[in-house]
Amino acid sequence: MIIVENIIAVIFVLGVMILVHELGHFLAARYFDVRVEAFSFGFGPRLFGRRRGDTDYRVCLLPLGGYVKMAGEQPGDEHTGDPREFMSKPRWQRLIIALMGPAMNVVLAVALLVGLYMVRFERLAVQQQAAVLGDVDPNSPAAKAGLREGDRIVAIDGKQNPTWEDVTMEVVSSAKRPIDLRVERAGKQFDISLTPTLDPNMGIGYTGWAEQVPIQLGDIAPGMPAEKGGLKSGDVLVAVNGEPIQSRRKLPEVLQQSGGRPVVLEFMRGKEKRTATLTPVYHQSSNDGSAWRIGVVLVPKYDRIATRLSFPEAL
Repeated sequence: MIIVENIIAVIFVLGVMILVHELGHFLAARYFDVRVEAFSFGFGPRLFGRRRGDTDYRVCLLPLGGYVKMAGEQPGDEHTGDPREFMSKPRWQRLIIALMGPAMNVVLAVALLVGLYMVRFERLAVQQQAAVLGDVDPNSPAAKAGLREGDRIVAIDGKQNPTWEDVTMEVVSSAKRPIDLRVERAGKQFDISLTPTLDPNMGIGYTGWAEQVPIQLGDIAPGMPAEKGGLKSGDVLVAVNGEPIQSRRKLPEVLQQSGGRPVVLEFMRGKEKRTATLTPVYHQSSNDGSAWRIGVVLVPKYDRIATRLSFPEAL
């Protein structure tokens, strides 16, 4: 069923692209008074249509785009010297007719994207929030600069009160270039300079920090304490042993500190707040090291918001 749907989607998209492409040729030809013998949606045998003036507007059997047939266009066509034949027109007019097809495809792409973004544009909710650090990778530029979980970036390169979107745009374009930060910690502010490194995989600036977002459970390992304690995929973590969980590092840190003693985990399931007491087990692994575990995969919970963009923003 999915294969059939994909084939239909490809036919539809390809058909629209080619039809708009040919419409560009058709409009330019009509503007320069070239006689258009046929404007067809689809290829193959003619199913139905209507003739208006010199042009046969037709629908054909195979809906894979379409074509425009202009008088005297093909090399094998007989040229009578009619001034309305394609080859009778000046070269600059023929060039414009030829280029209008690709130009219409560009117009279609821009118009569709702008139109969609002006109707509905989804973005991550955290990107519009204050830049509060939820996680800092060890040995990263952010960690070496002394930044910690909970720090708030109140200015970046002179921009005051930036959102995460502002911070992200600044960082990705600043690989190997120092950026000036004003950071707030425990009610006090201080200035630092930080130089993002170049991420070799993405080709953008990398600082090693992450946004402060809710942490939820992904996969639950069968037979491990989390499953036995009733935790489910999608549960959103609130706290462990009374300490708020706002990064993926907090729970593993507390588990290692527990030394195998029970930990109290608070979490949200839908709108209901629940509590589970779990006893970590020592799990030996050659891949990711031996540690106290409860058998869960932690993933950030990124909520999305739908907005409308104005015309300049959509571009």
